[in-house]
Amino acid sequence: MRALSEVKAILYDKEKNQVTDSNDVKVLSQNIISAKKGYMRIAVSKSYLNTNFDDPLTLRYESGRYQPVAVTFENDAQWGPGVILTSPEHENTAKVYLNQQIRFRGFGKMTWAEDLVFKLYYSDYFMCFVPESGEVRFEHGLPPIRYGRIKCLGYFDEEDQERNRGASKDFEELEAFFKDPINP
Repeated sequence: MRALSEVKAILYDKEKNQVTDSNDVKVLSQNIISAKKGYMRIAVSKSYLNTNFDDPLTLRYESGRYQPVAVTFENDAQWGPGVILTSPEHENTAKVYLNQQIRFRGFGKMTWAEDLVFKLYYSDYFMCFVPESGEVRFEHGLPPIRYGRIKCLGYFDEEDQERNRGASKDFEELEAFFKDPINP
């Protein structure tokens, strides 16, 4: 039996058909421990962000029996590109949108000028979306915006405010866990 971190990730379109020739979304590295803990580093092409992001893609794993997580990439009318993480353990989803942190209105159409590379961490009750790079340009009025390390948190249970308050501290521990060379 292969470790979950070695299992191949496969993309599916919204009709659940396998996407075999896509270079739009790539898993650069991963360490999937379980449905409750994992890490992925993902690149999304600027062409997909600019044109096809309205057609959601879902990242699943080749094993049909156990899906540790499913990651769906979609475009939201208000928040732009987003990642939805579904965990079978929680039977719930957590959502994070890149533009939740910055709110620009009235500057015209936003165009991606660079691929978006980000890390996605998830734990028992939250996920964290951390962009590494990416650049957007606006039709008029603003200089290009480069994305760097912005922590965007999403929760499997939005209603549990008490537990969710500690997620920022818990994220630091989760990130340190996956940076530790002892963890495969």
